[in-house]
Amino acid sequence: MTKTERKDAVKLIKKLAVFLVIMFVIDRTVGTAIEYLYNKKPQGDIKTFSHSINNPKEDIMIYGSSRGVHGYVSKIFSDSLGLSAFNCSREGSLILYHTSILNWALKKHVPKIIILDVTPKELTWKAEEDSKTVLTSMLLPYVRRDTAYANLVRDMYPKELLKAKVSKLYAYNSLILPIVMGINFGKKKKPDKKDIVNGYLPLHGTKIIETVPPHYEFDETATDSTAKEMFEKFVKLATDHHIKLYVVTCPLFIQPFPEPPSIRDIKSILVKYNVPYWNYASDTAFLKRDYFYDYVHPNDKCARPFSAAVASRIKADLAKDSLNNATSQPVSGNQNKIANIITYQKEKH
Repeated sequence: MTKTERKDAVKLIKKLAVFLVIMFVIDRTVGTAIEYLYNKKPQGDIKTFSHSINNPKEDIMIYGSSRGVHGYVSKIFSDSLGLSAFNCSREGSLILYHTSILNWALKKHVPKIIILDVTPKELTWKAEEDSKTVLTSMLLPYVRRDTAYANLVRDMYPKELLKAKVSKLYAYNSLILPIVMGINFGKKKKPDKKDIVNGYLPLHGTKIIETVPPHYEFDETATDSTAKEMFEKFVKLATDHHIKLYVVTCPLFIQPFPEPPSIRDIKSILVKYNVPYWNYASDTAFLKRDYFYDYVHPNDKCARPFSAAVASRIKADLAKDSLNNATSQPVSGNQNKIANIITYQKEKH
């Protein structure tokens, strides 16, 4: 290498070093600003996620995917059962997400009741992969603060963890738009009927044209062993903490269909733990076109009577447990907890 070439190489290295320093400063500056906004005023799904893992405190916790977000009205469960309620459901998430979130939440708070909404394809391989993507995007902002989050992301997507460690801004990559859109720059925000309330986000109107529900089309995909394992872990977490668990499939605007493999496996696991499964997928009481935003998502006109029906059924189940426990000896700690729920309801109402 000639003297001139060495000089050119040194200049290139210096320029590259300056560029990297500038990029580092920009990354840290912008990343810190986004992190501040994220922590100060989380928006939409971010706010729900943040509450679910950082400040769970309600008596009733609801878990599910987008159908859970739009199908379970927290206030109706609170009013009916006399207990506080929060909907922890998240768009695009399935059993891996629910189990992970529940595991963290239980370290801070043990609710009295958990409702888990499951889809007809809850335990399929693709469902698990979708949940990993959603879960990872929500976990990245926490990998610098907590080794538990970092370890989980490392197990799923080690490359994503490395990127988030190197770049502070990268951790908020998929969340920047909703975070920035949540800034009101000092202007008073007008109330929006679509705002999430205790995790519930209503849908209004319908996009469905047909008056007759279509046939449900799905392949006979075998369930994924990891997804089944995570589902059983969710159930075991709840039962080990003496929480009343109800697994539910909310209504769909489709024709009645044969029981898919995912639901069969779910039911077989629930039998082992004596946990009920309530299937409203083809319930004729809700099979109305104007009850659905699209074929798989109930709108607010459906969510309200559906939530009332599930809440009423839970109340009846708790009352039955209370009656049975009153006539049996000895009374366990879990039975005392359920009896206390019923007593609280009676005192409040």
